[in-house]
Amino acid sequence: MQLLHTILLKSVTVLLLLLSSWGLSQVQLMQRLDNVLIDTFISLRSPIIADDVAIIAVDSDSMAEYGYWPWPRSMHAKLLDVLSGVQAAPVVFDILFSEKRESDLLGDKEFSHAVEEHGKVVLAASAELDSHTGKLNEFLPILEFLSVAAGVGHTNVLTDRDGVSRGIYLNSGMGASHWPALALS
Repeated sequence: MQLLHTILLKSVTVLLLLLSSWGLSQVQLMQRLDNVLIDTFISLRSPIIADDVAIIAVDSDSMAEYGYWPWPRSMHAKLLDVLSGVQAAPVVFDILFSEKRESDLLGDKEFSHAVEEHGKVVLAASAELDSHTGKLNEFLPILEFLSVAAGVGHTNVLTDRDGVSRGIYLNSGMGASHWPALALS
């Protein structure tokens, strides 16, 4: 009787493990199906192209012309000065200015002044997981820039298991979700 009870218990355990495994595979299958449907729907939509947005990118051509990254902050200040002269629209920097440049304090001062003069500059913030400690660190613009910026927005982007980004936190921050997504700032 004891042997029958043990065999029955092991059989039920194996059956439960198999059912659990099958259930998990179905959830993953549904997630993959959901991702395919979302990707298909998005690819069928006509893209919305704003005619009042200009993107100034740091690419290989600009690095060939201006030198390797990071550029002096005085260069960003000059860019803001030029943009102030031709537009009144906000300027968004998708660049983290989270550390003082001890080797270029004058550049920091020029950039801070240009941000203040422009009046509509939004700067980036980010939170990253430290791979060594497992601690989440928040990176904000240095106080000199933060105090004169029109706003701050986070750049944290979610990626799904397949490496595709299908969503974003509308608000983020350590302790409380107080930084809107950069695009909403």
